[in-house]
Order: sequence, then structure tokens, then C-alpha cells
Amino acid sequence: MQRQVRFVDQRRSAALQGELAQCNHDNLDQKSGGRRLHWHPPAGESTMAGVSRQRESTTSEKADLMGAYSTGLWDYALSLYDQSIDVAMHDGSLGLKDVMSACLSLQEEAGYDVCELLWIHWLAANGVMLATSPTRLLESVRDWQSWMTGMLRERRQQLKQELMSHEPMSDDSASRRLERLYEQLKACELSAEQETLAQLEALSPANDIAHLNTPFARSQDPLLAFQQSVALLKGHAGWGEDDSRVTRTLNLLALTRVPAVKADAELVRGC
Repeated sequence: MQRQVRFVDQRRSAALQGELAQCNHDNLDQKSGGRRLHWHPPAGESTMAGVSRQRESTTSEKADLMGAYSTGLWDYALSLYDQSIDVAMHDGSLGLKDVMSACLSLQEEAGYDVCELLWIHWLAANGVMLATSPTRLLESVRDWQSWMTGMLRERRQQLKQELMSHEPMSDDSASRRLERLYEQLKACELSAEQETLAQLEALSPANDIAHLNTPFARSQDPLLAFQQSVALLKGHAGWGEDDSRVTRTLNLLALTRVPAVKADAELVRGC
């Protein structure tokens, strides 16, 4: 079932921002006496990385959240995101250790959407590539990413900067409240990314790929499929042949392979 609902009403976005601002912190300044905390965030900026690296410590609540989503693309995305990059494939000048750092680099330096990169990697591994521009197909997904995921990420990053830029607070309870709010925003951002991947999977071909509709086509070469799809994501006619940092990073991502994904409880739990 495809999801074609468009979320373009900016008033909804403003309302959501207001709800987040009111999230049990209406009187935070009064309660904390105007003091700010000095806070060190947990290592790692990526919400998905937190999922893939915390699979061993799960709760029933987390499992229930993950159970609301299909296991195909999500499982693959977690496994791919957690893969190390073979240092033998590059000279180390890129400073990339894993797929997470490669994806974030591509997001920051070239404007790629991490969820879309994971999606086309999954398609390529399943013998499918983009044959034409996916702009119309992805319109509703990109709307969601813009006004929901992007807004949550911006609020989380703003709070992080606020927490790190002030002197320690003498009120430990205020410090704990703001740290808890940061983690809640991070969890909301992760949930929004889960929804993005669920929407992308819903737009994808079914298991039977004998007859594919536009913009998809079959491919027996995962590397070629990924390269073709990446080019079309950015509206390019073909794969770049230059030696730029972005092209080299894309090549590393294209050459990374995911071990056989097990759709078991340990893999899908852990948000």
C-alpha cells in the first residue's frame, strides 16, 4: 500500500513546534532560576547509529515501537549503517571509518538525504535501480522529511548547542530535565526517520520484480544500480567520473556490502 499523503500545511508544522516547546517545560526558566547547565552530549550525532549499536539492550516498549514497521528496508538500513568501511579501499584521506560517517558526510557536503541513500542501496542489493528521475515519486516523502524530520533535527541540534554553551547548573533537576528533553527529541527524530523509510519501502516494487513500473528497472549489477540511482537522485544523467571527495565517498558506499540480514528480534529492536 502506497502512502501518498502530503504534509504541506505549514500551520501544522508551526503547531507541532509549539507542542514540542510545551512538552512539560512551560515553566522551565522559572523552575531553574535562569541557570544553564554545562552538558556533554553522548558520542555520535546520528539517531540511526544509536539504534544499530544498542541492539543488545532492549525493552518491550522499544520492541513495540519497532514492531510497527516492516522489517525489510529498516533491517537493511540498520545493518548497512553499522558497517565499517574497508580502509584498503581508500588511502585514509577521507577520514571515514563506517557507513554512518560516509552518509553524514554526503548529507553535509553534497545535500544527499541519508534515508534516500540507504533506500537506493537496498534497492540495488535486491536487483532494482532507478531508471528515470524519482522526483515525482518522492514528493510526499521529501515533504515529510522537510517539515517533520528536518524540523525535529533542527530543534535537537539547537538544544544541544544551548546545553553545551553555558556554565554548569547548580540545579541538578533542571539539568536532568533538559537532558531528558534532548533524548526525547532524538527519539522523535528517529521515529520520523523510521516513518521515512517505511514510506520509501511502500513506494518500492514488490518482491516480484519481473515487471517494474517507472521509475524502476531491473539490474543484475548492484554497483551499477547504485551508481545510476545516485545520479538520478541528484538529477544527473550519469555517474560522476571526477576525483572529488563526494564522488570518492559515494564509491566507498557503493562498494560496501551488507551481510545476510536476519529478520529476528535482536535486529529489529533497539531504538
